[in-house]
Amino acid sequence: MKKENCWEFNNCPEGLNGRCPTSQTEQLPLSNKGDAAGRICWAVFGSKCVKDDYDSIIGKMICCSKCDFYHKVKEEEGLTFKLLPSNSVPFTKL
Repeated sequence: MKKENCWEFNNCPEGLNGRCPTSQTEQLPLSNKGDAAGRICWAVFGSKCVKDDYDSIIGKMICCSKCDFYHKVKEEEGLTFKLLPSNSVPFTKL
């Protein structure tokens, strides 16, 4: 079964039309089974957060840790949940 991506969950026009970095990246290894970075958006610099009020890496992680989509992915993936992709430096442009 196809897993829901962040842009679908949030009905985000930036992701649906491919302008958000989460939908522009190639499939990330260990990315919680999403399309591109659609299920690991919290690790992508410049992602279009619903609450776009962070101004630092720490602020982004705090914001994302409160996100309904983050919690949905964490619950769906259970013990296989990945906080970060295995082959990238977190919070850098992909």
